[in-house]
Amino acid sequence: AWLIYEYGGVTLPESASEHGSNLDMIMNFNLWIISVVMIITHIFLFYFAFKYVYNKDRKAYYYTHSNKLELLWTTVPALVLAVIIVYGLSAWIDMTIKDAPEDGVVIELYPKQFDWTARYAGADSTLGASNYNMISATNPLGVITSTSVAQMASDLKAEIAELEEDLTSVPEGGIKEKEITETIAKRKRQLEKVESFNGLDAASLAGGDDDVLVKNEFYVPRGREVNFVFRSRDVIHSAYMPHFRAQMNCVPGMTTQFHFKPTITTEEMKAKTQDDEFEYYLLCNKICGAAHYNMKMVIKVVEE
Repeated sequence: AWLIYEYGGVTLPESASEHGSNLDMIMNFNLWIISVVMIITHIFLFYFAFKYVYNKDRKAYYYTHSNKLELLWTTVPALVLAVIIVYGLSAWIDMTIKDAPEDGVVIELYPKQFDWTARYAGADSTLGASNYNMISATNPLGVITSTSVAQMASDLKAEIAELEEDLTSVPEGGIKEKEITETIAKRKRQLEKVESFNGLDAASLAGGDDDVLVKNEFYVPRGREVNFVFRSRDVIHSAYMPHFRAQMNCVPGMTTQFHFKPTITTEEMKAKTQDDEFEYYLLCNKICGAAHYNMKMVIKVVEE
């Protein structure tokens, strides 16, 4: 109670998303249950410790089993947990499993050690296809377009030719020859995969042409659903947006997603918190390496 009184003002402000208010209610609902159980349990603990303190003239009654007690302390917690779980799942389903609105803004958040990239779907509201074999210095998210496929194939062919040239000048049977040979084989497998993307239909190859990549900060509109898609380049990261009560793991080799509707602009929250330097943040909530602490991105909520 003292901590809440003393430091309540430095906790998160009110939720800035439509679903967040419901999540805050679930959190408070859980805290009330935990608090009531804790208080009652500790009253009984102290009471029984006092009432049944050791007395040499008293002998404890001993019995091995009670069906009534077993039923009581199994059924009551099970019912309470069922209520908590169903209540929580309803909010989770609304945010992740229910289909995102088709007219929502589509944004991919792509982490790597140790930064974030945001990719906006273009006018077609569809993110272009991507593959890790397409990742390069000029294509950090591995987006597949006719241009990026041609560029990647050209770069790989040039690298293979250079490696084959290097192979002619190293001693036979040595470690260096083995390393270069293995690298050439890897690059050829990668080239084969990249060239296979030419077999995609024209719509798929053009899908990423109007996508927009941004760093450092990204913008979302107040009052419109934002559909987030997550991938990861290296290890498991976790996209955490505390002011929107949203978090999702970013897992290598798969996509995850959630959606929410922002309700308070950045400028409005500055006024509510009376903090002219207030910003919404995207953070990484998995300890993903040495510079994990530095993984953050500003989120600007503005009028559409």
